[in-house]
Amino acid sequence: MRALISVGAAVFAASSVTAQVPRAISVDPPRDSVHPARMEVLHIPSGGVNINGAAYIASGPGAHPAFIFFHGLPGNEKNLDLAQAVRRAGWNAITVNYRGSWGSPGEFRFGGTLQDAEAVLAFVRDTANARRLGIDARRVVIAGHSMGGWVTALTAAHHPELLGAILISAADLGLLGSIQRDTLAVFMADNMESLSGVTAQSMADDLIDGAGTLAVRGGSLRASPNATARVDVRRWIGRAHRSARPARACAREYSRHNSASADGSLLVRQAYRAPDCGARLARTTLAAYVRPAPN
Repeated sequence: MRALISVGAAVFAASSVTAQVPRAISVDPPRDSVHPARMEVLHIPSGGVNINGAAYIASGPGAHPAFIFFHGLPGNEKNLDLAQAVRRAGWNAITVNYRGSWGSPGEFRFGGTLQDAEAVLAFVRDTANARRLGIDARRVVIAGHSMGGWVTALTAAHHPELLGAILISAADLGLLGSIQRDTLAVFMADNMESLSGVTAQSMADDLIDGAGTLAVRGGSLRASPNATARVDVRRWIGRAHRSARPARACAREYSRHNSASADGSLLVRQAYRAPDCGARLARTTLAAYVRPAPN
């Protein structure tokens, strides 16, 4: 993986604390009346159905790099403010809904989200789709929040050709499978709105049955030798979600500012002003999204 892999606070140097907020967070590029920014609804084949998605296409001529974002469980937070910032920075942003979620046909399964991610990559790399959407299929980054971070980690592990991968407060669903069934079902009951073909109990069973195959293996996502950092994803995920108080505080800080914000620029500016690790988390996760598109 030739470019950046950003995982929590593991990648950016301390000097980024004083970096300026990128203009793409809140400022549109000059209008291109010949090649204006636009949005297209997507129907992506996966598992015998077409899952729903949207492409936020950047202004300007020629092919743009693509940024694919995978949402969490169940996906109330779509992080579309980030998609808009990415587009302002010259990327084509792709968002999708897994099978059985948010109107996508089919039944939701945790393993199905990984199949859907593979289907999305195949879709954007298809020559006809890439041409229609103005995507440079050689320059693709994937990212995800919470469960979407897990989808990103396991998918990126099989795709070293990706330009990069970004995890935001990533979850390791393999670790959830080790929780006692009744306790896990209670947790799933609070995280199943909009999901089709499931019950809290079936979701718990799905995780328990797949615990051995759904886990993020230590070192499964590594930067290539010429990248700037090497990160052990499972170690970071375990630290962020189980034991380390600073990581949990960062996640809470980001969530509070996220829910309190009326628009993307406000979210980012608030998050940048957040104290201590909350500011660092926002800076390290969001700064990657708004870097100028690579040449």
